[in-house]
Amino acid sequence: MQEDIPKRERPHHATILFQINIREMNKSGELVSKPMRDDQLRKYGIGTRGQFLASGPTEAACVKEVQKIMERLNG
Repeated sequence: MQEDIPKRERPHHATILFQINIREMNKSGELVSKPMRDDQLRKYGIGTRGQFLASGPTEAACVKEVQKIMERLNG
């Protein structure tokens, strides 16, 4: 039974949610106050929100998958 297995040893799933704000920059590097809207981003095939999913056979494996995703994003 699942209850016989410690929680940390059970499969885990993570959902990473994020928001995308793309803004115009002026010559001085300052950002224009309004980000691009969903309808503007759709022509590029993206929207203002997104998610990444990660799963692992244990709690630690799931956390490691999340860490890998974050490292890839941060370059």
